[in-house]
Amino acid sequence: MRLLFVLLLLPFLGIAQSTNELIISEIMADPTPTRGLPEKEYLELYNRTDRAISLAKVKLQIGITTQIFGNYTIQPKEYIILCERTDEATFSKFGKTLVINNFTLNNTGTTIALRNERNQTVFSVSYTDKWYDPKRNGGYSLEIIDTNFPCVEEANWTSSENQQGGTPAKENSVKANKPDLTPPSLLRFEQPNLTTIKLIFSEKLDSTSAVSKLAYGINNGLIINQVAIESPTNKSINLTLSQALQDNTIYQLNLKNIADCSGNILRDASVLLGNVKAADSMDVVLNEVLFDPLPDGVDYVEIYNRSNKILSLKDWSLANIDKSGKVASIRKITTDNYILRPKQYLVLTSNAQIVQNQYFKATKENFLEMPSLPSYPDDSGTVMIKEESRSKNETITNHPTTPKIGTRRRVQKASEHRAMSIRKVCKMQANQTWFSESNPKFLPPMATVSMSQSS
Repeated sequence: MRLLFVLLLLPFLGIAQSTNELIISEIMADPTPTRGLPEKEYLELYNRTDRAISLAKVKLQIGITTQIFGNYTIQPKEYIILCERTDEATFSKFGKTLVINNFTLNNTGTTIALRNERNQTVFSVSYTDKWYDPKRNGGYSLEIIDTNFPCVEEANWTSSENQQGGTPAKENSVKANKPDLTPPSLLRFEQPNLTTIKLIFSEKLDSTSAVSKLAYGINNGLIINQVAIESPTNKSINLTLSQALQDNTIYQLNLKNIADCSGNILRDASVLLGNVKAADSMDVVLNEVLFDPLPDGVDYVEIYNRSNKILSLKDWSLANIDKSGKVASIRKITTDNYILRPKQYLVLTSNAQIVQNQYFKATKENFLEMPSLPSYPDDSGTVMIKEESRSKNETITNHPTTPKIGTRRRVQKASEHRAMSIRKVCKMQANQTWFSESNPKFLPPMATVSMSQSS
């Protein structure tokens, strides 16, 4: 008896389950003014694999809104335009389209994610309008540069170079080799409560190595009960502790063998932890104010924790004093439990990337972006830092009896030719003496790193 085996060769159809097989490769969030393309928003979906992928159970999440694509198949290396249903005819001339009901993108930025049938994130990008080339913003899309490294966000996205403003359903105009060879770094930590530590990293993490309990260790008898990654951004890790942090105790948290999404490994890092304490008068002081920036630059205010306490900047604010002597232009620094470590400098600005580019010796880890800063005129003005929990009716005077958790200094512009900042001569003295600086490149904010880490 002879058995006959017949092998049927059929096209293989997969379901997107692995990370970054499907990606968003182009984002048109701000199509106005048009550069030639339709004045409509769109996304571009790209299949990086060599096989067709069914989108039947793939979910698109934009901000907090989630939709299922439906019964559709994307071919290998194919681009598809995602747009509002009413814009399908408009975009169909550029290539294949897939309509999304109630499709809308935030001009200033949001998180876009793709999830599989198990609701696992298989791709995400948290774009912002700060990624645009300043010369190509409105009417230009954001394009990914190297599709082989889709985990990288800001460094791997930029404005389209196409004269029409974008390349819907086509290879991106900015395509280039831009490999990710740098391991993740631990930027900072927060303490939402006494039994939870939140670690914030510089880039998206590999969700397997990042949630392993073997990657974390803490001394003084504390045990880490649970490790969770914040999806879909995958940049933050929450550690749940066996018991509360004790007063008057400093803990050391050690990390090891944590990989980023591209596979680069952070071999070890450490950070000191402890209970957050209430700040006293002059614990946090102003150390430098850049009020007259370089061309295309932005203001910044540098603060310094001169105490030995771990402080939280949650609900602290920057402000100025108006002509009537009242506290004005109050801008909240953060609503998160942002930790200011003992002896730490921190630069507050509306655009950290611009400051870092113009002052290339600046330490990137110790920057905190605010939506906006109070107005600090070039000729003269007042800078104030205040804590929300203090009385809003507290009297503000111009002599050294400054309010608790606050300080301010009248500043004068000294030069019309270069970027002008003022810096405190001795940050440890309450009697504040300031001097001006006008070197545009080599005198950066003094922010330094106290967390130790290596790759």
